[in-house]
Amino acid sequence: MTMKRVALTLALMMLVGTLATPLLSEFHDGMPVILDDKGTDVMTAHGSGNETLDIDHSGHVYEHPNGTKVWDSNTTVNVEFDAENLTVGSGYHLYWLLLYWDNNTWASVQSDNVSFSPAFTSITVAMEAINGLADGTYQFEAYLSNATGHTLDLAVSLVMVGNSSGTSAGNGQVYVDIDHSGYVYEHPNGTEVWASGSDVYVEFTSGNLTVGENYQLIWNLSDSTSNFGHVTGHYDWGVNWNATTTSSVETSTVSGLADGVYYFHATLVNQGSHVATDMTMIQVGNTTGGSNTGVSLANSSSGETSIVLAPGTEAVHIAHRGLGGALYHTTNASGSWVSTAVTSTYINSQLDMTVASNGTLYIAYRHDSGNLSLAWSPDGGSTWSIRGLVTNGSAQGQEIGSDLDTTNHRLTISYQMFGTTLTTIDLDPRFIATDPLSILTVGNTSLNTGRYSDVAVTPMGYWVTAYYHADNAADLRTAGRFGPGLHPNTAWSGDQTVDTSGQTGTYVSIDTDSGDNTFIAFHSGDELKVATYDAGQWVATSVDGDASTNVGLDTSMFIDTSNDFVHVAYRDLTNQDLKYAVRDASGNWNVSTLDSTGLVGLSTSIVVDSNGDCHISYIDHTNSALKYYACSGATSSNSGSGGGSGGGNDDPSECTHLDVLPSTRPHSGGPNQTEWTYGVDIFDAYAHHTCLEAGMYDWNFSLYDANGHMPTFYEDGMFEIHDDDAGSHYDFHVRNFEATDLPVGQYTWWYGISNYTMGISQWANH
Repeated sequence: MTMKRVALTLALMMLVGTLATPLLSEFHDGMPVILDDKGTDVMTAHGSGNETLDIDHSGHVYEHPNGTKVWDSNTTVNVEFDAENLTVGSGYHLYWLLLYWDNNTWASVQSDNVSFSPAFTSITVAMEAINGLADGTYQFEAYLSNATGHTLDLAVSLVMVGNSSGTSAGNGQVYVDIDHSGYVYEHPNGTEVWASGSDVYVEFTSGNLTVGENYQLIWNLSDSTSNFGHVTGHYDWGVNWNATTTSSVETSTVSGLADGVYYFHATLVNQGSHVATDMTMIQVGNTTGGSNTGVSLANSSSGETSIVLAPGTEAVHIAHRGLGGALYHTTNASGSWVSTAVTSTYINSQLDMTVASNGTLYIAYRHDSGNLSLAWSPDGGSTWSIRGLVTNGSAQGQEIGSDLDTTNHRLTISYQMFGTTLTTIDLDPRFIATDPLSILTVGNTSLNTGRYSDVAVTPMGYWVTAYYHADNAADLRTAGRFGPGLHPNTAWSGDQTVDTSGQTGTYVSIDTDSGDNTFIAFHSGDELKVATYDAGQWVATSVDGDASTNVGLDTSMFIDTSNDFVHVAYRDLTNQDLKYAVRDASGNWNVSTLDSTGLVGLSTSIVVDSNGDCHISYIDHTNSALKYYACSGATSSNSGSGGGSGGGNDDPSECTHLDVLPSTRPHSGGPNQTEWTYGVDIFDAYAHHTCLEAGMYDWNFSLYDANGHMPTFYEDGMFEIHDDDAGSHYDFHVRNFEATDLPVGQYTWWYGISNYTMGISQWANH
């Protein structure tokens, strides 16, 4: 057992031992120092299930850079208790209480019990508007238990009433503020960063003091949000004075800090009573954002993250949930990290982002009510538009997947409907605000499918999805869709089982290489596995994990099609670390730990740039922070050669791959042409194939004009290649066009051929 697990176990023993004991460590003489730098849960203790509990607030007027929310005096404190990953129809119990720090002890202010049986997997259990609180420090505690009384999760949040202006003396409240100097970089969330080995200068300012009264300043520097202990030599509780002015400043210099993240805690005492607190987070080292601990970018609530790179500039864009539960977008496109809210309302933890070749960003996200929406920004995140996709509360599940086929103008989103059925939404991103939605189900709709899912489009335009099948065997499955330019209602088909080894197929991530080969990364038992289709069957390989560890949760995969290296970011649950695995073109895996500071590695998302360097976003649960890690090319080698299509060959002995050559020819016969005269010319669309294997093939034809897909011209069907014709050329007459079928204009037609069982797919346009 690692030291982190020992510490967590001891903390949880204290937390669940009694509800009467406040969840705050004491530092000196029974006087607490504020631990919390979050607006949501400080620590979670899971039982046998995956249920989670969060505390969120609204109505505050100020938020410290560390996330602590502060209300003006005599205002309403709004609090809500949110539960996720619930089992529909099961019995649960919520117990919460509010405590006030008064004369060196915690006093109960308010409490309540709520029993409930949820109709959805994620709900807001209770909402309270609390009035009449005196100025001071308060603590919310909440406990989620099942019908037998077993504690499934707990959440803690510290809030402050009064002192809402921080350093301002305008509100008349006594305050203490911590400031620093000597840093070389400041993140958008206010975290200041020092160069390795440099001194940290700290200043404690107390204000709105009463002249003639006695005050005491207690401060310490720790390596966690908890004030239990300190970094050796960096603390002081002997700063006492009788105020001769209304303000006071104390300073200190901290030297010799190793690279890492640290927290200053300060408590101001007046006449023996705690009157004000402050906490700040600093970072030593990692001034460029690439050290072994990752870099904190913004405050973030628990929930998914999703990272993409802008085409051309390769600026980083990250979608995530901020403190308070709103959807946020964080980017370094301007040269420094900037976080902005996309929505002003609370969203659920599930989201996924993709980017078009023109730089338009698309974020699919789920509401706590079970609705599903799509936000998009054509200008890199400066402005956002939102469209509701599912408005009847039926969008459930653990994960959302999405991918974009820019060439064929299709955006597809996968999610679980009503907690039972994997479902996809398909629409044209060029007409995103008005395009009719195509909603399809995948696999057996009578079974529990799709709680974990992902979807991807292959380089040739073929759509694939992978999903968790919860009923009976609890296995991993996959299905495909014929494309490109597929008709919006083209069904998913070829449902296959990928892995059945015990409890398998959660935390799914899917991607394809340059040769249209599909890879699926997933959590299986206690392992990280990656499966691919080989020699007519799915083969799953164990990448990381053994009997002593549980790894492979929160999995995200990206395949660099320039060399077909497979990159996987994931969470080590046993050690609470961020881990990374990369597979070279020869099939060799290399596994490493990237971040081991605190409880990290939740909600990973990975992307790879043109240099072969990986970029990973994830959640630091210890500090309620969005973190970012940049891998170097040395870690994720960019050597190797890519695949791709070349010219066809009609000689069967020289066939190396399938090729499709579309053309339009005069109906009376003749070579390919690209221009025709309206009202005069009659012409035909042909597809010339080379190196076809024997078997049955699906085909489809789609036509596009300047306004998009023309559904009246859509056609599909099947044809067979016999053994004696295998490898030779095959000229297929797709359809003919009469002289007045098409108005004057420019058109593009797409033709696709596929045999899903053989893993063959090829697409071309003309």
